[in-house]
Amino acid sequence: MPPCSSPSAGSSWWATAPAEPVLGPARNGRRGPSATCPVPSRSCAPAGPAAPGEATLVRMPTPTSAAAPRPRLLWMDVYRGLAVLLVVLLHAQTALVDSGLARSELVRDVNAAVGSFRMPGLLLVSGMLLTLSLRRPAGQYLAGKLRRIAWPWLLWTAVMLPFFGLAAALEPTWWLNGAHTWFLSVVFVGYLLGLALKRVPPLIIAVVLFALAIRLEPDAITGGLHEWALVAERMTWFGGFFFVGAALGRWREDLPRIPWQVMLLPAVVTWDWARRAIEAGRYPSEESWPVMTMSVIGVVSVLWLLAQIPDNPLMRAFAWVGRHSIVLFVVHYPVIRLLRRTVDLPEGIAGVGLLFAAGAGVSLVLAALYPWTKYLFEFPSTSRLVRAARRRPVATA
Repeated sequence: MPPCSSPSAGSSWWATAPAEPVLGPARNGRRGPSATCPVPSRSCAPAGPAAPGEATLVRMPTPTSAAAPRPRLLWMDVYRGLAVLLVVLLHAQTALVDSGLARSELVRDVNAAVGSFRMPGLLLVSGMLLTLSLRRPAGQYLAGKLRRIAWPWLLWTAVMLPFFGLAAALEPTWWLNGAHTWFLSVVFVGYLLGLALKRVPPLIIAVVLFALAIRLEPDAITGGLHEWALVAERMTWFGGFFFVGAALGRWREDLPRIPWQVMLLPAVVTWDWARRAIEAGRYPSEESWPVMTMSVIGVVSVLWLLAQIPDNPLMRAFAWVGRHSIVLFVVHYPVIRLLRRTVDLPEGIAGVGLLFAAGAGVSLVLAALYPWTKYLFEFPSTSRLVRAARRRPVATA
């Protein structure tokens, strides 16, 4: 197989994803020719968040069964970082309102403008990595998702029990949908479905999930099934965005090269959608085909715009936040809830700013201390546990 080419299709649709990149000789921080790939192409992507001059990515053939390293694309990490900070801002505002204090009108407008693209975008970007993950052997694939998704989901959901009451621990639906960690439950289920349905094109899975979400009417269901209907509605709706991302993931390195003439109309439509949401004071939250379509168009438009921005220190800062987005996602909310209970908060933008600074600040400190705090967000691998046990001194009589 020649350098910079994609592997031939395997036995499943997922195997047709482009080959994995490996680090090549440093040239510059932007996409361009290299000795291995003489002409620019989607197969020669930049190293993403790596600083300029460190390395660029050179496409080399990789067997579909191999567990190759994931490429990091700067604009994907930046989007993830911006989106998770907007989640913190949303929860800071809602905490203030739940305390009976006046909200910030500025933050209300921001939340209305980005609401259609915030969580759908996080799910879509997560799904863009599914094709790469599925290259791993099934056992390694599942172990990784259990360690890095299921573990922080369950641990930080348990952290919220003092706020919701210990009785919530006996309700299965609360673990899935009752706390701020519901995002991780959707991602985890998405990865399980991706493995089970790896022979099915992800776009078909997305359409089926969206159709189910639109047909579901939890308010029409009473009794114990009502809560399960709410879980199903959220799982199917946001799971649909996850699989849209999986479908787009095969072309993620092509996105920055889409001509601006093609992206002009989607960008204008996205801007108008956000403007209308600000005027209405809220973003459309109902499950419908038009809302889904506009969310996807908006997310892709924002990703494309971010991909046009040259590498710079501010972009790398947001990319760093994006690479640690799971830390911010799980940590900020208990910090905000605790502060809301223990501190007399000012109203308006001052109160929102205080809660945002506390939630984001504590999260960023724990992210910066990741070598010492990683087991709060990542369960130790079996091999590490075995090595630790072997290093342990054996008592002698």
